[in-house]
Amino acid sequence: MILGKCPDAIVDLVRACARSRHLGEARRLHAQILDSPNRGNKLVLDQLVIMYGKCGSVEDAREMFDSMAERNEVSWNALLAAYAQRGDVEEVVEVFWRMIVEGVSPDEVAFVTVLTACSHAGLLETSWELFVSMREDHGLRPLSQHYLCMIDVLGRSGLLSSAEELIATMPFVPDEVAWGMLLAACKVHKDVSRAARIARDAVAADPEDCSSYVSLGNTLGVTVEEKDGDLRRLGFMTGLSKQPGISLIIVNSEMHSFTSGDESHPRIHEIRAELQRLTSQMRESGYVPDTHDVFHAVSEAGKSELVWHHSEKLAIAFGLISTSPGVPLWIRKNLRVCLDCHSATKFISKVTGRSIVVRDSYRFHKFENGSCSCGDFW
Repeated sequence: MILGKCPDAIVDLVRACARSRHLGEARRLHAQILDSPNRGNKLVLDQLVIMYGKCGSVEDAREMFDSMAERNEVSWNALLAAYAQRGDVEEVVEVFWRMIVEGVSPDEVAFVTVLTACSHAGLLETSWELFVSMREDHGLRPLSQHYLCMIDVLGRSGLLSSAEELIATMPFVPDEVAWGMLLAACKVHKDVSRAARIARDAVAADPEDCSSYVSLGNTLGVTVEEKDGDLRRLGFMTGLSKQPGISLIIVNSEMHSFTSGDESHPRIHEIRAELQRLTSQMRESGYVPDTHDVFHAVSEAGKSELVWHHSEKLAIAFGLISTSPGVPLWIRKNLRVCLDCHSATKFISKVTGRSIVVRDSYRFHKFENGSCSCGDFW
């Protein structure tokens, strides 16, 4: 492909590549841009930083950023987002303060990024300092996204009453995202009575959204055995279904798609054999299936079987049998990764020695040697 002289057309190409989140294609496009008349165009360079961040390569994004002779708030926000998506909160905070030191005033987007990173890491004090500084130091009025970050970090810190109070007093009508964050915190801290009350408010806010039902079911599942009966007594079973999970992996330039319990792939028998082999290795290393997210009236063994055949595990197993040892695996998923898949992928990275990057609906997770870049906050 020969790139033309129009920078707008090249920006469109870079954005399209960023949406695909295919790192190999991103690098190939970048190489072509370097041979084009627009290799020094500011708009193109900013989009390249954004592209590499969305493709999960913070290293490439940082190299691109450092090579720029001129940087504005778009450039800084792109680098902040790249680090935030990988869960590197220390770098996010460092880049944020460096931006201010270099005379670039953070905008609302920069504050959303740094607050999101701090909330994921459970940095309550830092989050509050940043939230207050928005108005006092930078003259910015916090938007709903900034309040959501504070609700999230309060919930993660176990301050459920404070999180609920913030929802009640913020100058915005709470939506399903705000209620969902509080429900998730209730699950972690096993506050069933608060979860039931909040779920009613969430359902009233958006009767069509099923996440509140699922979150409530999971919360009850952590603390009681007969969660289906509890849900029926609470009157929350309305026939809504959760969006199915789909995981994608590219091997030899070909996209492969998997759903939970998928039997359609031509190599499914090899994939299941690989999963069986991994199970033995992982259990020897201490892996225990986490079935708290399973909202089905089946036995514990049945729940373990269900979570073990989630879409990302099938994609990972396929990647392992289809690539050479040591080659990193890149997985995309349309939903947030569940508790068991997150735990299992950490073990898989340890027993196989592979680097595994999973881009879910919320962020990047980079699994290496038994740990994840998100620090187990996501």
